[in-house]
Amino acid sequence: MEWITYGLKHEYYKINIEALNCCFSLIKIIRLLDTSEHTKYSGILFLSIVDKFKLNDIDQELKLTIISTVGNLIYYLGQAIDTGYLETLLNIYLEKYFILII
Repeated sequence: MEWITYGLKHEYYKINIEALNCCFSLIKIIRLLDTSEHTKYSGILFLSIVDKFKLNDIDQELKLTIISTVGNLIYYLGQAIDTGYLETLLNIYLEKYFILII
């Protein structure tokens, strides 16, 4: 988990993309764990991903990867994510959707 969070904070976007791809797969694996572990890992993933997810001026490949990873996080671990965290993610999705329409 430490290597993935390091990769998400790295300045080179290709490393970010690979770390996000790992998160994408890891989320499905975490879902198979005991439910007590879901909250712990979903919080770590949220805190690692949210800063990149807020950015609008990033590489298109990185943007698509982070959108799909966050969608995967909400789909598989949405019930375990803190309500405030989930609300933040959904608000960012809403802001990005309106940016695309305008």
